[in-house]
Amino acid sequence: MMIKLPLMQIPEYWQHIKYGALAVNPQITKDAEVNGYCRNLLINLLSEKFQSWVIVEDAKVKAVAITRIYEDIGDIPHLLMEVIYGFSPVSDKEGALEGMKVFAKNTGCFSVNCYPGNPMAQAAARHAGFEKIAEIYHCKVGV
Repeated sequence: MMIKLPLMQIPEYWQHIKYGALAVNPQITKDAEVNGYCRNLLINLLSEKFQSWVIVEDAKVKAVAITRIYEDIGDIPHLLMEVIYGFSPVSDKEGALEGMKVFAKNTGCFSVNCYPGNPMAQAAARHAGFEKIAEIYHCKVGV
């Protein structure tokens, strides 16, 4: 099961968190962009605007995730998985996100949302009980 990291453990897992976050954001390539992204990510994690999660099995980090709570136009809170990255397969695919679901419910969120970009992440989301409700498109307009 994915567990939410207490603030004091974020430095211990920072290299894994950073690697996972950069791996799922391949558009961030320039050193200045990487440094700014990582600095902002760490600030948001340490200020608890974002939450960090890990799956550890046999003393090895198997997966990391980063979430944040956002409110939609109707002021309804949702938990958004900004990042989910697997280093290796986890043994409990169906239960992997149960801790995240409990956290979302306990913080008053209506749903847990993600937008997995690759087929493996999409399959993992389906295994965890997620259903596809939309596709996301974007149009880059800036540098």
